[in-house]
Amino acid sequence: MDVRLGPAIETLPRLEGEGASPFDMIFIDADKPSARQMLRVGAAALRPGSLIIVDNVVRSGAIVDQTSRDASVQGMRRFRSDARV
Repeated sequence: MDVRLGPAIETLPRLEGEGASPFDMIFIDADKPSARQMLRVGAAALRPGSLIIVDNVVRSGAIVDQTSRDASVQGMRRFRSDARV
């Protein structure tokens, strides 16, 4: 197993250039405003049937608070709209 740490936006293109993709699983624990972009980048590097795990998607229930202007909550709402990749 090979574990790489770093921003997926930078790391995934490097790994793909090394011939390391497609992947079986990705774990997204990015800053929440960027989660949607991370999902798109990550999903493009997966093989069919792969697993995507995303941390902190419900934001302690704040995701359903329609008045929330928190950037992390807004990021998870955008992420959720794309979650059917």
